[in-house]
Amino acid sequence: MYPNNHINFEQTNEWSCPFCTLLNPPNVFICGACGSNTPNLGMRVININNSQNNLTLSTFTSKLRNIGKTTSSILSHNINKLQRDIFSNNSNREFFENNWKCKKCTFINVGSRIYCEVCNDDRGVLNISNGEYNICSNCNFCEIYNFGRKYCSFCFSKLSYINEVNNSDSDKETSTLLEYESITLEQSRQTKDIYKNIYEDCIKNNVSFIDDSFPHSKKSIGEHITSSDGRKIPNKIVWLRPAQIFTKDGCRYRWAVFRDNNLLTTDIEQGLLGNCWFLSSLAVCTERFEILKKIFITQEYQHNGIYFLSLCIDGMWKSIIVDDFFPCFPETQCQIFAIGRRNQLWVPLIEKAFAKAYGNYANLSAGTSAEGFSALTGCPTQQIDLRNEMYIECSDILWAKIISSKEAGFLMGCSAGNQFINEKEYLRVGLQKQHGYSFLDTATLINGTKIVKLRNPWGKFVWNKEYSDNWKGWNINEKRRLMPNGTEAGIFWMPFDSFCKYFTIIEICKIRNNWKEIRIPLKRCYDWSNTFQLKTIKIIVTEDTEATFVLHQTNSRSKNSLHDLLIIVYEENTLYGGPGNIVAYSEQNLLPFVVTEDVFLKSGIYFVTYFSFHDYGNEFKISQNDTNKKCDLIISIHSSKTLHASVVPASFLFYQRSLANFIKTYGIIEGPSNSNVIFYKMQKTSCGVITYVENIDKNKYAFVKCNVSKHTNLLRTRQYASTHDIIPPCSGMIIHVFTQMEPSQSYSLEYTLKCSMQYFQKGMLGKDQYSNLINNHNNPDLNILNLRALHSPFPIL
Repeated sequence: MYPNNHINFEQTNEWSCPFCTLLNPPNVFICGACGSNTPNLGMRVININNSQNNLTLSTFTSKLRNIGKTTSSILSHNINKLQRDIFSNNSNREFFENNWKCKKCTFINVGSRIYCEVCNDDRGVLNISNGEYNICSNCNFCEIYNFGRKYCSFCFSKLSYINEVNNSDSDKETSTLLEYESITLEQSRQTKDIYKNIYEDCIKNNVSFIDDSFPHSKKSIGEHITSSDGRKIPNKIVWLRPAQIFTKDGCRYRWAVFRDNNLLTTDIEQGLLGNCWFLSSLAVCTERFEILKKIFITQEYQHNGIYFLSLCIDGMWKSIIVDDFFPCFPETQCQIFAIGRRNQLWVPLIEKAFAKAYGNYANLSAGTSAEGFSALTGCPTQQIDLRNEMYIECSDILWAKIISSKEAGFLMGCSAGNQFINEKEYLRVGLQKQHGYSFLDTATLINGTKIVKLRNPWGKFVWNKEYSDNWKGWNINEKRRLMPNGTEAGIFWMPFDSFCKYFTIIEICKIRNNWKEIRIPLKRCYDWSNTFQLKTIKIIVTEDTEATFVLHQTNSRSKNSLHDLLIIVYEENTLYGGPGNIVAYSEQNLLPFVVTEDVFLKSGIYFVTYFSFHDYGNEFKISQNDTNKKCDLIISIHSSKTLHASVVPASFLFYQRSLANFIKTYGIIEGPSNSNVIFYKMQKTSCGVITYVENIDKNKYAFVKCNVSKHTNLLRTRQYASTHDIIPPCSGMIIHVFTQMEPSQSYSLEYTLKCSMQYFQKGMLGKDQYSNLINNHNNPDLNILNLRALHSPFPIL
């Protein structure tokens, strides 16, 4: 179904495609030749209620301008949807019959335009039905898409209402771009109120707090938990408070949240839960006590057992209330999961808050230190793959990156898991395969040897070869300098060369003081023709700044929930307002989040586009109730200076060009040799394969055949793997999007490309023949709107 088919469209004349000149019937909104949208289709039309009051177009658009604040034609493109409503007003018809001269720049515009094509200035006075418009104070630009709603359908904030009136002040700026809050203030206030009420009630009645939202039952434990040494969770579990728990430290220490400001990595001891990834990142955070103080709103031991914490869950800060009952073995009364040595609660409390956020303890099994750093700090965390050819060929580049990260005060973790080394070899050298470690320090010895300092969150089982604790080849003075406290539980030094051999990933958490952050909740768009969901983020930079962009997905720790993610940042193209040069991008990956490199942004306008093709076209699989409860994507923007961000609507043509630009810039050229048809493939930075074809011939049509002989562990957006398509002159087309299905397994794709050219003289074919030619040569066809929005040919600018 077309998104606008419910609108009473009074225009009865055929419309000419502005790109290929084909005449299309009035009830068709996509050009039958090139796939471009009608000039009036830009976005979904608002049905504005009839009213006796009228307002001028300049009055209405002044509000939009204050919200949109752009000099590009993007806003013009979006406002084109109002033309149908305006055109239906008889008093406006005469304005559309003739061309008009812009009063600002004197450019002669066609009669159908509302804004000047050059300077984007208002045309003049036109009448539009007045009505009540919803203004979202959080995401700012959503109001024309929220008509009749009480809550914003994109950021879920409560909407205020504004009634437009025609007065002398209407042209004044009444709203500005708002900076998104890193923590939803209303949610934080509500949680604090709940905490205060519970606390006072416990004091009044002299009782301990029991959190019924995270019950002391099997439901909160989860299923299929087995430790790395084979131990299983007992069938019978008791939930005990600190005073009832038996610990190795006994009565030597009174129970406390923090023992002192000098936290130790050895304070953390892993339990039966396979969450070394989380505890290793937590151990690194002991170097920065201010991080943990920010997490704990309640920092003192509470006799009533209620604690208030704040964690960054899936890219958004979340306030969490927990009690201090912990799962224990019934026989020994020892804790089953993470333990805080010296009778400290900060370790098991953070683990419990994390488990509550994701439903149960079992959901914390398996992960990366990057996830842990993100949850604890909210800062962008970059993963470095040590198998990258650049680092294999020159380890000095990797060493320099590690040194610079440590000097910048960044937090670091690492993972051991070389697939070409068996588990017996790992055990022989004292390491654990598929295990997370804390990356603590580096050193260069007198003889030039580079060594690194790591910690196993188990507190035992450490490296036993060169530069280990008991290695006899140590220079005694260097050993004293690097190990002033002697042997420490789980901590060891090892050569950098051996580190590169046995470890595969380094995670770097870029925590910076005084940096700003913006967090924007979004809905995943499963269909680019769905104009209610297809969005882009407009960034206005008023002062030169460094920035990093992160795209998160929610429910990332649920079973089979990881989807592919890709984020790209563009400069605004000042000529046509669309995506220009790429300034930053992430790799396309099946991960909880993807992150760009640090980028320096000069003052100006930028656009952020985000992609996920895992369920493209399959929105019906998603429960409507689930999608309304919360968004499923979060974009976080971290910058040294204040940025302004707003969610603005985008067309599928905007996204097609955005993706094509990315593939042309960073993909490789392949396929049959033809000077006028260029085949691009994006695979090196993608968890899959994307094929884009450009026909730069000015007269001939390209007939492209892709024959796929083999593909494994890949999802596709088109119905069949093998395709046959026709691409008009001076047009591009995204032929294929293959996405990796199972991240733990490799994928393969084998295909051949063939191309032939054919010339059709203008007027040689009638309208129906022309449409049939296009439709019959797309196999599988593109009659479904979501497929056409992604795969239809589009003009090259």
